[in-house]
Amino acid sequence: MEKIGKAHGFFDCRASKHEIEAELPKVRSLVKPPSELELSLTNDTNDLDNDSFTRTIDAGFFRSGSISNSYLLKGNYPEADNGKVASEFMAIFNQLYQTPLYNHREQYRGKIDY
Repeated sequence: MEKIGKAHGFFDCRASKHEIEAELPKVRSLVKPPSELELSLTNDTNDLDNDSFTRTIDAGFFRSGSISNSYLLKGNYPEADNGKVASEFMAIFNQLYQTPLYNHREQYRGKIDY
């Protein structure tokens, strides 16, 4: 049985899903996570209920976004553990905060579950 590391990152961002998706390749090129790390972005709360991994974590953060746009970034990494995926997410989120998606000194609200 193949081992697959998983993590989910919940975060608030005023930008649209399209804008975030446009920034992710730039972030990946700067952070250089393993190419095997698969990322999936959603802002659909129904997506939480259709994922057995998500149902086991605290999704209250996502459902109670303090601003209009709360997002969930899901990651899968074959042959890695969940902690490795979470570590990659920390680097991705730190770099994402440095993009034009966030205003200077804007408060960042996010959480990584693994």
